Amino acid sequence: MAIAFVRTRIVGRSSNQSAVACAAYRSGERLRDERYRRTQDYTRKEGVLATGIEAPEGAPAWARDRGKLWNAVERVERRRDARLAREFVVALPHELSQEENTEIIRGVAVDLAREGMVVDWAFHAPSRLGDDRNFHAHILMTTREITPQGFGDKSKNSRARTWNSEEWLTRQKEQIEARLNARLREKQAGQISFAAQRGRGGEHDGPFITDIKRRLRAMMREDLKDIIAAGEKYIAELDRAIRQAIEEAKQAARERERTRRSRDNDMGY
Repeated sequence: MAIAFVRTRIVGRSSNQSAVACAAYRSGERLRDERYRRTQDYTRKEGVLATGIEAPEGAPAWARDRGKLWNAVERVERRRDARLAREFVVALPHELSQEENTEIIRGVAVDLAREGMVVDWAFHAPSRLGDDRNFHAHILMTTREITPQGFGDKSKNSRARTWNSEEWLTRQKEQIEARLNARLREKQAGQISFAAQRGRGGEHDGPFITDIKRRLRAMMREDLKDIIAAGEKYIAELDRAIRQAIEEAKQAARERERTRRSRDNDMGY
């Protein structure tokens, strides 16, 4: 059984990051970045399977608009070293379907939004050139509480302060991991039960053989063949170009030598 994994990141100005750019990239959208006066366009990004925004009850309507939300964050955070967002990067089990993983991530986002933050999530497929099991989610969270009047402050008594504690982060990560692993156990139990009903006694290849089969299938994927073929074609063309350049250089050198000799003869050398 796979074990869920959650990593925490901070999106901040001290790292020269833009909250709008981060949101555009993760959602695969085109957003106008008002602070930097540029358009962040990631509409050609592949592998974005699902996205969504969850906000607390009573939050302003603009909090559910990705462009308005993150531009508002950029405006309210005035410090040069401001923390613009917190992010959970969640490794998702490839054993679960796209619908099952999407349901889980949306549920996580809803639970986080109940704590007072706005949560912008995106579910990504594996990179075409990477491990084909690397399904994952990006969960961007505001670092300020959202109220009907807009963003709150970060004062000592604010709820937002609790989101910085190690205790809070650890608890959230454990809850996400528990949710994913519980769903995996539930699905595995169903699969074993189904196999037994078919008279196979619950026998299966096991994780080792299954992983080998999966890797072999991945190696035979057509896109990998295309990449190899394109690479070989590029190398062959590059080789021809280099050989041609060398030959042209030699020819030019011979022409210069003939010209020099002709000039020397004319001058009687």
